[in-house]
Amino acid sequence: MKNIDDFIEVAVNTGDEYKVMIGNDLLNKTGEILSALGFKKIAIITDNKVWSIYKEELAKSLKCSNIHYEVLIFLHGENSKSVQNYLKGIDFLAENNYRRSDALLAFGGGVIGDLGGFISATYQRGMQFVQLPTTLLAGVDSSVGGKTAINLKQGKNLLGAFKQPKKVICDLSLYKTMDKKYFLDGVAETIKYSILSSKEMFYELFSPIKQDDLRLEYLVKRCVEYKAKIVALDEQDNDIRRLLNLGHTIGHSIEKLSNYSITHGFAVAIGICYIAKLSYVLNLITKETAKDIVNCIETNDLPISTNFTPEEIFQNSILDKKCEDDTITVILIQDISSCVLKKISLLKWKQYIKSAMEANLD
Repeated sequence: MKNIDDFIEVAVNTGDEYKVMIGNDLLNKTGEILSALGFKKIAIITDNKVWSIYKEELAKSLKCSNIHYEVLIFLHGENSKSVQNYLKGIDFLAENNYRRSDALLAFGGGVIGDLGGFISATYQRGMQFVQLPTTLLAGVDSSVGGKTAINLKQGKNLLGAFKQPKKVICDLSLYKTMDKKYFLDGVAETIKYSILSSKEMFYELFSPIKQDDLRLEYLVKRCVEYKAKIVALDEQDNDIRRLLNLGHTIGHSIEKLSNYSITHGFAVAIGICYIAKLSYVLNLITKETAKDIVNCIETNDLPISTNFTPEEIFQNSILDKKCEDDTITVILIQDISSCVLKKISLLKWKQYIKSAMEANLD
């Protein structure tokens, strides 16, 4: 693209190929990027924190490219992924006469991306969709791959659809203004990708990631490249894509048990620690590898355990989408850069959770 310098792109080869732009200071080029995609009217879905910080810069960029827009602002936080807000978003689009050829811009973190994506997937059976993630977590994970969803009272992400974006604009400079807690959410997902894909990347993370880290472009690129490869092989999440849920079954349980006061990345970090311990108990990895995983997470200022009981975590995990009949699919670790899907009975899973939480690596 002309007039936009210093960015890299990663192609995601789904049914309709799209590209993830990764670079600094892309927010003020957003109007130019959207205009090049052919959009003249967009609906912005965002949250109150993001909009209060970035509204002037984004608005200026859109106006310079003569793009008409309206904004719908939700409260920051996981609880905004609700049926009520989904319907509010649909009404917003209808009341402002949006068409399928117009674009919905999800401008925020993973919550806004999931909510906005589900709205765009279902409004008039699908309108155009662009992701502008403002968090590391969304940049390395949720903005790529087309999963969209909202939460029900029974569990997380139980109502959703697949909706691939037309473009993902990943502006690394936005991470500098994040609350550290939410930045660390993304660090947890980055560690997850390193365990799945790369020993080199994993051991690189023993030097903690900072918000102004010069390694961010490299790390985001590596995560997006791995996810793009997996999504291209299994777009509908029926097989190998489930590997991307490493630590998430336990993590989602912890999130829900805390009423989302424990954020996604923190919960997933705990989940990965328990899966590492379980993988050691099952003789899939050495004690040293399990300790390396726990130490990497702890070194990056993330939690490694929870006070919730094995029974509580089990009862919430059986509502997970990976649960079928009386079995559940769990991701276990065979080595750094080698994980495996294993279908087990719910009875065995209950025992495994207890074993993982009681395992001692000292």
